[in-house]
Amino acid sequence: MKKFVVFVLLVSSILSADPILAPYINEFQVSPDSLQRIEVAYYAGYQGIIVITNTCSTYVDSPLISNEFAVIDMENTNGNLDLSDTCDTIIVFFEDLWWADTVIYPADCLFAPEPYTSASTFEYYYDWYIDSTPTFGAENDDYPYCTISGAVFNSDSDPLEGVEVQALHWYPPVCLTDSTDEYGMYLFTGLLPGTYTLTTSCSGYQPDTTQVSTYALCPAEDINFYLIPAPGISETVSEISADLFVYPNPFRGKTVISYSLFVNGDDASRSTPYALRIFDVAGRLVRTFPLPSSPFTHRSSVVWDGRDDRGINVPPGVYFVKWIDSSRVNSTLICKLR
Repeated sequence: MKKFVVFVLLVSSILSADPILAPYINEFQVSPDSLQRIEVAYYAGYQGIIVITNTCSTYVDSPLISNEFAVIDMENTNGNLDLSDTCDTIIVFFEDLWWADTVIYPADCLFAPEPYTSASTFEYYYDWYIDSTPTFGAENDDYPYCTISGAVFNSDSDPLEGVEVQALHWYPPVCLTDSTDEYGMYLFTGLLPGTYTLTTSCSGYQPDTTQVSTYALCPAEDINFYLIPAPGISETVSEISADLFVYPNPFRGKTVISYSLFVNGDDASRSTPYALRIFDVAGRLVRTFPLPSSPFTHRSSVVWDGRDDRGINVPPGVYFVKWIDSSRVNSTLICKLR
């Protein structure tokens, strides 16, 4: 009796909660009625499975046997399996494991299923979508990949061209980079669902960062940045500049920061001290690499082992490496992975 009361409370809390996108219900099909079915992953072979929807409660009365996926349908349940074509809550409760997996549709960024279509998850990323062809018994290979787009402006709302925008996803590790066009626009396509950290880097401007989550059928658009000029840094191009290149990027152990120093003829007589400095996204100085003074164009590099000036490993995240002299900053992004 106590077990039944706990189960009722569990089901009641799930029915009243926000949508839970969980990985064990792999796919379900809502129509026609004769083909209503639910595919579950990894729990094949377990008995004592209960299926509850808004209009039905049924038991799986035979073991589900499958190497990877198992299907719950009218053939192996002892009640009326009923999935609404437009709006429903599906709960698959595993008695042996005391575990329930839930899908609610429609939900944010998820349209209600159309007749003769199915709803799926994309592998282990917990993102539900509607596909036009059921893929029961196989991996879902028709995932409509996500996009992130937007623009970068200065404080006067003028578009900034050539701003480096980076999108970082922790797991699986993804680090993508795009540069804004003449309209200040950037675009990332072919993205897996998940939370991405977007970071901008532009000479003469303070970096900016934000997080955005992507979902199937719901592109993340108009993620805009408004950059503020870096204090004390001239936005005009000096006669001395440096190009920066980081490889590997992202990195785990060590990365090489290469720079090419360009000195225009009139400035060749002056020998200015330079430095490569690494900052975190909050603008805190992490590491300084003093560079030898030189009045000549040259190329060189330093190795960063992911430690700060105290020799302590910095946490995974996005960092900025900057080449600095008295009149100009050149910067680029570095991603340190776990």
